[in-house]
Amino acid sequence: MPTLPSGTSSPVGPNIPAESVYVEGGPNMWFQDSDAPEAFSPDSDGFYWGISGSAQYPYNEIPCYDDATLTDNRTSTEVRCASAGVVATMQRRDSLELAFTLKGLFPLETLRHLIGGGPVVHNVAEETEKMGVGNLPQQDYYHLYLSRVYDEDIGDFISLTFHKVQFTEASPLAMPYGDVWNTPIKALVLADTSKPTAQRFYTAVRWDPSAL
Repeated sequence: MPTLPSGTSSPVGPNIPAESVYVEGGPNMWFQDSDAPEAFSPDSDGFYWGISGSAQYPYNEIPCYDDATLTDNRTSTEVRCASAGVVATMQRRDSLELAFTLKGLFPLETLRHLIGGGPVVHNVAEETEKMGVGNLPQQDYYHLYLSRVYDEDIGDFISLTFHKVQFTEASPLAMPYGDVWNTPIKALVLADTSKPTAQRFYTAVRWDPSAL
């Protein structure tokens, strides 16, 4: 009777080991007009990512928020054969959706992009911001950059750069007694056909010298 060799309880051959690295909490988020080039356009490896502000294209930081989620929207079609049943699934990524609950509503200069408001007028003499809300803009697209530092001592971080984003929902505005005003925000991540096929929706970058 043959004897099993030692070590057969684990796979053999080259492997990629798991890491005991975990990311906690919500990322910092910034957005910018999509006409601006990304900070790296591209970098030394051909990746497009990051945000770099300029006088023409400043960027906005998204204020206090909670409950951020990213959903991958796909269309799946089963491939069926009479003799074997389902043998494959054809998949297409249609879009992604980023959702979060916005709790910081100021400045209005940032809020207007998230809710589809009109231009903001700053009146220095009156010390006011003024914003109208009318027809929704149809052609406003943004870069959206998310970054989370998961090792404060070294600065290790993970980032996601979404190349073409449209803010699609900001309702209802909740004004609860004894709690902060808040509104759910949804951002639709669309394909940017000017980017390489493998980066059309977003680019993920991890910086971790101790592990990489």
